Amino acid sequence: VSVNVTDCGRTSLKDVFDFVQARARKHGVPIYESELVGLIPRDSVFPDMASYLKLKSFGEEKILEHWLEGEEKPKS
Repeated sequence: VSVNVTDCGRTSLKDVFDFVQARARKHGVPIYESELVGLIPRDSVFPDMASYLKLKSFGEEKILEHWLEGEEKPKS
């Protein structure tokens, strides 16, 4: 499943994950991992997000403000 979230303030990643997971369970399909492609605003991050969303990798480099506040440039 691929989902583009354009307004994290209106639709949280947790809500999106819960929706997809509920539909997958109806069909007997487990979710083993997920992936965040691109950057996320810091205020959209929640405690234990990486574990809850089963993210295969998540760190400061995925947070938008990390790049806005620093001198580093995100890798494509």
